[in-house]
Amino acid sequence: MTGPAIDEKNTEEVVNHDVLLENSSENTLTAHEVISEPDVIGEEQTDTYESKGTEDSNETEALKNEISELRKKIEAKEKEQEKILRELGDFERLFPETSVKSVPDEVWQKVEGGVPLCAAYALYEREKKLAQNHANEINTRNSSLAAGKAGKGDSEEYFSPEEVKRMSQKEVHWNFSKIKNSMKYWR
Repeated sequence: MTGPAIDEKNTEEVVNHDVLLENSSENTLTAHEVISEPDVIGEEQTDTYESKGTEDSNETEALKNEISELRKKIEAKEKEQEKILRELGDFERLFPETSVKSVPDEVWQKVEGGVPLCAAYALYEREKKLAQNHANEINTRNSSLAAGKAGKGDSEEYFSPEEVKRMSQKEVHWNFSKIKNSMKYWR
């Protein structure tokens, strides 16, 4: 019976292994010394340890980058919250009679578009006031043009039956009390 063939390389590794054991028991070698001994441990194993160290450093670097990114996100969120609180404080100071809950959706849409809350609400209020003023001007102009007005401006105006017949329903409504007073004089 013949056993496995032993070549010089295998014999050399066994001898080197024995030397390693002897050195470790005598001198107590550290792991670093063992890894740095290319004669004692094969170069393939050294490469394995080095690549593992590289993987660990890559993983550590990736974790550091992730932590850095998360810190930046937290800082950005904190700045955004500070801005919101500052805008709400400004809003309460500038519009004390208005609750933030009563702010219309069109204002919030502008805020989402990047316009500050106070500016968006002030613009909304200004547009609302301009529209109301415009409507009041039109109503004033229309009431001065209503049929039956002689331009005298006195409250005791007289409307003849023919004038009342030519009035629209709206004009009759506006002048109803005057028409009632005028009816006393009709025959």
